[in-house]
Amino acid sequence: MLNFVPMREVNMMVLKEDIDKVTDSLVKLGLIQLLDIKEVSQDLSLLHKEPAAAEREKCAELKRRIEGLAERLEIRLLPPQGKALRDIDMAQIEKKVVFWEEKSGPLLLEKERIERLKKEKEEIYTEIKMLPSWEMNLARRYSYIYISLYEIKARYWENFQREISSLIHLLVPYFQDGEIVRFVLVIMKKDQEFLDTLVNKYALNRIKTPPKDTSLLKQEIESEIRHLEEKLRQEQEKIEAWRREIEVEMRAVFFSVKKWQAFWQAREYFSHSDYVYFISGWVAEKKERILRVALERICGQRLFYESLPASDISLVKKGRLRVPVLFSHPFFLSPFENLVKIYGVPAYGMIDPTLIVAVLFVLMFGAMFGDLGQGIVLLLAGLLLRRQKKEIIKKSGVIISLAGMAAAVFGLFYGSFFGFENVLPAFWLRPLKNISYLFKLTVAFGVLVISGGIIINIINNLRFRDYRRLFFGKAGLISGVIYWASLGVVVRFIAGLRNPFFDACGIILFLSLMVFLGERFLIQKGGEEEKEKKSALAYIFEKLMEIFEIFLGYLTNTLSFIRIAAFSLAHIGLFVAIFSLADIIRKASGNSWGAGLVIVFGNIFIIFLEGLVVTIQVLRLEYYEFFSRFFNRQGEEFKPLRVEES
Repeated sequence: MLNFVPMREVNMMVLKEDIDKVTDSLVKLGLIQLLDIKEVSQDLSLLHKEPAAAEREKCAELKRRIEGLAERLEIRLLPPQGKALRDIDMAQIEKKVVFWEEKSGPLLLEKERIERLKKEKEEIYTEIKMLPSWEMNLARRYSYIYISLYEIKARYWENFQREISSLIHLLVPYFQDGEIVRFVLVIMKKDQEFLDTLVNKYALNRIKTPPKDTSLLKQEIESEIRHLEEKLRQEQEKIEAWRREIEVEMRAVFFSVKKWQAFWQAREYFSHSDYVYFISGWVAEKKERILRVALERICGQRLFYESLPASDISLVKKGRLRVPVLFSHPFFLSPFENLVKIYGVPAYGMIDPTLIVAVLFVLMFGAMFGDLGQGIVLLLAGLLLRRQKKEIIKKSGVIISLAGMAAAVFGLFYGSFFGFENVLPAFWLRPLKNISYLFKLTVAFGVLVISGGIIINIINNLRFRDYRRLFFGKAGLISGVIYWASLGVVVRFIAGLRNPFFDACGIILFLSLMVFLGERFLIQKGGEEEKEKKSALAYIFEKLMEIFEIFLGYLTNTLSFIRIAAFSLAHIGLFVAIFSLADIIRKASGNSWGAGLVIVFGNIFIIFLEGLVVTIQVLRLEYYEFFSRFFNRQGEEFKPLRVEES
């Protein structure tokens, strides 16, 4: 679990007559991440490349068109059942997509037109409902307002609305048919002159015969809305019938397009002569035999097949060829892979930190959030999320469940149940009564975590044969010895311990500093030329600054783990505040209902808010204090050629 899945490089030579079947098989199996053969061997640089980019782009465009059409028709593009690979020809696919677009277009446009009209009528109806019921008497003279009815051509309607908006007015359209708009206009009498200019500008016709009273107008618009709803229902029935007719076939066509896209994507990596194709790629060691057997079944004796462990490849050793990384963990660890990937993908050959990340995350979260009751709530919430279909939610559920279990265990250690400390005995300690001990313990824990990061860095550099980083890096062996010896010296003087080990720490520290200062003479970084460019004084000053940075960095990193104790105390402090507020409410009201609600909602508040804060703090400690020790090489994730079935 501390190593990534071993990878192998496979190189193949396939006859031209077999290449289509071989490509189909590679796509279907989904086991190989292809390499450009010219990156693997310069001897093959004169081979031809397959002109596949145009075909792949064509597939991508068809895929986008089908996705857009499916979205408008509300068709879920689920994987089809029992369909063979590339079972539909591209020419047929294009014809089908064009046919679907031509048939769907008018149906969808008509539906959208009716929906737009219905929305406009509903907006008019909303405005008319605000008017009181009156029988309009246009002959009546009002002292301050002017009321009239007008008709305007539809193409001027928006511009008229924009210009009239500068006045205090009420504008209610009551008839629209695409050609004209009829409306009721109410303005202040003082603005009548400005209205006259708009009447001339937009050729408004004044309507002398008013519509019926507003109550009848409402009824007419209601009738129009009902009519539009009926038309919309009919259009939706037509679309539903059309959707049922093409749904299954569209899914099959969509996934055929994806398979064709993967087919041509694969061909972009191939190189070939007149009769032979050359293929190269990465495959997981445990799956390599499956790939070889499948290709031998297609090609028989016509296949040349070579498989090499990644560690034996000269280009990999020289750092000119990057090996992809494949994580492989049981279900309870795989969610923590995402926490590693947020920081970065480790290089192939490094120690896989996923297991360590999981253990540290669970331990630190439990220590900061220790409460049996709240831990059980988180555990149950995580188990509920595990039942969801989305993979990211299921993985989040695993992390929450494990964090909840840790919080429940530490709750038993602390004797806390939803903040009550008189329900359970403390199986270990009460944080508020052991503050000094808790702080010392978290610092010691920090020393272990940082030391673990240094050891991982040493192992990684040994694997990569990077001896300069191994000995003289900021988390290398010499820096580690300086850190550990410094801790020994500090413990000796603070605790007053006198034994040969702690007495030797001062000597070890001095010798380590001398070795670190002598890096220039022990390792040639840039040859004699670079060595001569920098004076001895400048070199010593630079190394002293590096030593100061190492001391300061390790000191702050170690003390940073005090936040584990601080947040465990803050967790209890929040409970104290909630119980104090509940007690005040109980005394003021004379009953326990209000106090009980404060405690319940206070616990909910702590679970959500402090749960989030503690998670952020745990990740911060892992990323900045632990990962920064050894995460100095970036890799790439293994992405095999395959058709995604979602």
